[in-house]
Amino acid sequence: MIKGIVTAVCAVLFSAYAFAGVAVFEKISGTDGVTYYEDGKVAAYENGRMQSLIDTGAGVIYTIDHENRRVAKGTFQEMEQVSRQAQKAMDAMMADPQMGAMMKKRQEALKSIKVNVKKKGTRDIAGYPCTEYVFTADVQGFETVGCYSGKLMDKISKEIDSGSMKKLMEMTGGFMETGVSDIIEKKTMEYSLEGFTLYEKTTVNTGGVTDSDESVVTKIEEKSIPGSRFDLPQGYSTVSMMELFGAGM
Repeated sequence: MIKGIVTAVCAVLFSAYAFAGVAVFEKISGTDGVTYYEDGKVAAYENGRMQSLIDTGAGVIYTIDHENRRVAKGTFQEMEQVSRQAQKAMDAMMADPQMGAMMKKRQEALKSIKVNVKKKGTRDIAGYPCTEYVFTADVQGFETVGCYSGKLMDKISKEIDSGSMKKLMEMTGGFMETGVSDIIEKKTMEYSLEGFTLYEKTTVNTGGVTDSDESVVTKIEEKSIPGSRFDLPQGYSTVSMMELFGAGM
């Protein structure tokens, strides 16, 4: 869930407002996704169902749990509090002699890993130019290819309040790396801040078994978005994100 939130946040880092919205359609490992951007709001859908809604004007984020017919609601301030609680829990674990020693050893090993970035060139995806990069770690088996569009980022950034979104990104994207994939993802995130991700494929090869995740933008529409696209599902209960994320910290 957090990664999905971070992905939406990365699309909107500069402020201003426009009158027409932007809809970005994509395939995510076989899933049909679309994200709507208009008038300070970001609504993300998968297979026709809303997954999250961010209202930068109100400073509120919603995530939808369709299985339990539940909407989790949190303010940006509450998300910041959850982030602080998560950090306190991590600090407590690090203070434990046995657990802390194991975690520090793991972190030292991860810090020694270098991510190599190679620029491949430019290409067009869904009518927008993007710059393609290959990210590899100096350990075998991990590779991400991403193509980032500054032109599309500029259009989307005219719909959203950047200050609030950047703050939210800092809260949701600052957790400790636990593996090589996290190290590479952190590096690709830097490029996502400069250009909207039109294509990204991550391949992991471990023990001779290859696994991959791929997302590609298939269509972009620039027009006014129907207000219903930003309506939360009816008949769902509402729960505070503090209850979901903060209770056990």
